[in-house]
Amino acid sequence: MGFLDYFKSKKRRSLVQPPMLQVTINGQTYSVATTTNSGMMLAAVWRCVDIVSGTVASLGIDIERRIGKYWQVDESHPLELVLRLKPNERVNSFDFWKAAVVEMLLHGNAYIYPYFNADNEISRLYLIPHGKCVYDKQTDTYDINDDDNNLFTTCNGWRIIHLKNMSLDGGFTGVSTLTYAQKVLGVGESLDGLQLESFAPGSTLHGFISGDSSLTQGFGAPQDDQLKAVKDNITSQLTSGAKIFTLPGTMKFNQLSLSPSDLQLIESKNLNVLDICRFFGVHPDRVFQSSSTNYKGSESAQTAFMTDTLFPLINKIETELTVKLIPNGMLGDYRVKFDLDDYYISDMGAKAEYYTKMISAGVLTPNEVRMREGHTPVDGGDSAYISCNVAPIDSAKIKGEPTSAEEEPKKKSRKK
Repeated sequence: MGFLDYFKSKKRRSLVQPPMLQVTINGQTYSVATTTNSGMMLAAVWRCVDIVSGTVASLGIDIERRIGKYWQVDESHPLELVLRLKPNERVNSFDFWKAAVVEMLLHGNAYIYPYFNADNEISRLYLIPHGKCVYDKQTDTYDINDDDNNLFTTCNGWRIIHLKNMSLDGGFTGVSTLTYAQKVLGVGESLDGLQLESFAPGSTLHGFISGDSSLTQGFGAPQDDQLKAVKDNITSQLTSGAKIFTLPGTMKFNQLSLSPSDLQLIESKNLNVLDICRFFGVHPDRVFQSSSTNYKGSESAQTAFMTDTLFPLINKIETELTVKLIPNGMLGDYRVKFDLDDYYISDMGAKAEYYTKMISAGVLTPNEVRMREGHTPVDGGDSAYISCNVAPIDSAKIKGEPTSAEEEPKKKSRKK
């Protein structure tokens, strides 16, 4: 390989800068370049991304094996440790999966490189940073130039775990949420800029300077250049933080009140937060936009968040990991699955009610519940229990008693 070829293989690809967004507020036009960094500077965006990525990363992820008609966690599988605790030697599982979801939301795509050991088993997973992996959907190849993880290679499509945000090209690549939220984010950035400007030194007092109306026009009246000089002097004093300033005897300060559009700044910010929540699928309660008046409303919002936002995202990750990490001949016997139990158990009361119903229905044993809570098993706790106030429909026939169908002819014969 020549020097130029080596340089070309190592060089980093330049990212395409987004176009400037023109936003007009209160008659003034602002040019906003909505990038990932500028978008994350908005409190609502930061909170939405942190909630979605943090919730997914908090869920346990397991390798399950089919045993008959049932699925059980296979703790002896080598991928169990990689997925649940230690993807690689540098990061833990929480940071890894949180960063992967952040990549999906903010950049549209997250690329994960599986590393095979000498036994041809996947022993590590590496998340490729943004801009260091390029996918060519025409040839279905991934070109990786990652100096952070020391990975420089070109892989086929089956070799890379590709997590995609919403796709508009048939599922080949994902699109960043910020791409279609640019206008909303641009308005939010402008509103934050206006609020910062309103509370900056020298911006809290608005008005104009004029000559004293008691003076006669002509000799002694202030000229335009004098008014401008006084105005510049007062502005510099206010900008420096001065609270008290003086005016010449022939000058008069006329204070102006805030316009109705300025007074609606906070209301506009609230509406902008709601739009951001819609883009990320997060309930406004979770970004502290509003608060539910009752516990039932908050619980319903949590369930809706899982059903509408998290479950499609989780299912997408589970499916991609399963088809890329499990060999084709074993796809029917193994799968990757998130553990959703901890998400629904939000408080001690709900947890106690959940465990009570699971034990009474015979789904869990007392020792299984104790194991989940970190307690030692007890004698007799491995037996499954079920309430005895129910019976099969045909239980009467089993006991030798005639059913209603058998009694009908007897009733007719008695009537005769």
